[in-house]
Amino acid sequence: QSYDGLDITPAKVLNISNTNGGSSGSQLRQFDRFVQLNDMVACTSHSSLSEGNWTTSGMSYNSIVVDQTYVNTDAFDGAEINDHGSPRFKPDIIAQQKLYASSFATPTVCSAAAMMLERITVDPSLSNAWNSVVMKAILMAGATRFNYKASTEWGEGISQVNLPIFTQGEWIRVSDDQPTSEKYGAGSLNILSSYNILDAGEFNPSATNPVANLGWDYEDAIEENQTNIYTFNITTASMFSAVLNWHRIIDDDLNSYLADYSIKVFDANDTIVATSDNLTSNIELIEVKLGAGNYRMEILAKDNGGAPLLSYG
Repeated sequence: QSYDGLDITPAKVLNISNTNGGSSGSQLRQFDRFVQLNDMVACTSHSSLSEGNWTTSGMSYNSIVVDQTYVNTDAFDGAEINDHGSPRFKPDIIAQQKLYASSFATPTVCSAAAMMLERITVDPSLSNAWNSVVMKAILMAGATRFNYKASTEWGEGISQVNLPIFTQGEWIRVSDDQPTSEKYGAGSLNILSSYNILDAGEFNPSATNPVANLGWDYEDAIEENQTNIYTFNITTASMFSAVLNWHRIIDDDLNSYLADYSIKVFDANDTIVATSDNLTSNIELIEVKLGAGNYRMEILAKDNGGAPLLSYG
């Protein structure tokens, strides 16, 4: 309700600029609980502090942490407060803008989310993508992870020709247990790619019926040790990308619970060709070139982490 008791429609999209200054684990848990309980698509700025990433906005588990193209080289060490182990790399995604500040890049990601949420409101078949874990996964999955130079006129008398997307080296997936880039997260925001993923529609797990090569899924009421299988076929050698996202759960006493998932991709010979198994965060990401053939992706809920409800996008 508003201050004078009037009913108001809860906000779905939340944009927060950089909350400079030290943060505590309690503040971070309060914010993540706020995002989780209201199922908000929260876009928050990565830290611009020279001493590293100490801000609530830059360390959140449940928001989409955004940095600008000229990423903060002082905050490559990831989040400084971690309730479930470290390292935990942030940002989740970067976005281009001309003022060289994460506070101005973050609204670009929120705008992309708002556009896609509006698309959902006119197509009931997309309704499950309203869940914030799905929207975060779609934005991260659609991000550009290869470097090139964009010839861009910014206007206002400023011309930046051949501006590279990644200014501090290439996008590099750190490892199977830290699957995002320590500098760029999942890569650079690509609104069209993410929109196409959303528009392709939802598919369900199936061990027998192949899913489309583009799309998304929302699963809730997952049980510990449950495996969901997605089979798919590739006709031409292609880059295969998948992003998994889920919330950490904060209870009334601000205790934190983080489920543990993993992704494995198998070829037709049951050989594992790709893995993502992050133990410290709530993001899994796979980026691998696959040849033509039949494959299956297995998502395993390894441990509920004490969380009362398991769901993912």
